Amino acid sequence: MTVQKIYCSSLEAMPGVVGQYGVSHLMTLINDAMIPPTPVTIGVGHHLKLGMNDIAVPTAGLVIPDQQHIEQIEKFVLDWDQASPMLVHCWAGISRSSAAVFISLCILNPKQDEDVIGQTLRKISPISYPNRRLVQLADQYLERDGRMVEAVGRMGRGQLAPEGKVFAVPVVI
Repeated sequence: MTVQKIYCSSLEAMPGVVGQYGVSHLMTLINDAMIPPTPVTIGVGHHLKLGMNDIAVPTAGLVIPDQQHIEQIEKFVLDWDQASPMLVHCWAGISRSSAAVFISLCILNPKQDEDVIGQTLRKISPISYPNRRLVQLADQYLERDGRMVEAVGRMGRGQLAPEGKVFAVPVVI
């Protein structure tokens, strides 16, 4: 059996990634006003749309990531049959999307050391900078006792960039 991949991209790159890699499942983490329509090649129920802003502390007029978002990510990832790739995207493909990729990998590899997952993500994507709020919520929800937060902290800030580069990470780490 071929090990499936999770792709990560910006909103701008999303349509091309969906088409080029035969993505069957799409996870969008972006503010409500920017949520794109579901591409015609994505089946019904295979596009998770999470409306949130890229913030870590409550800010008036913005939607902060919450536990319900983590619960939705877990259900979506566990329901994915892994027959075709998944794509996770946000606005720039740097923070919310890389956090969701990290969280997804922790869900799919429950016995794997969080540092191994984090360092794999860092090696593949020197630009990624997972949203700390999403990671903290997932760490609590998945009962990882702070290990996810610590692993992302050890990943460091990453290289600064206005937009992330599309990357793919294998599901099995």
